[in-house]
Amino acid sequence: MISDKARLLNEVSTIASVINPDINELKLTRRIEEILSNYDISKKSKEQVVDDTEEMITAFLVAKELE
Repeated sequence: MISDKARLLNEVSTIASVINPDINELKLTRRIEEILSNYDISKKSKEQVVDDTEEMITAFLVAKELE
């Protein structure tokens, strides 16, 4: 089983490689690992994610009405 920290590291490295294909991925990965070692990382569960879609749509529509 892959840890949440390892998943985050993989996602960040992948995104950085897409943005800059010339990046030294090994150096980047090692540096990110150093930084992440200072943190406890866990992925949010579905219960922790707040669905504020309706609130955001309302705020957007109100802002559009003011324009």
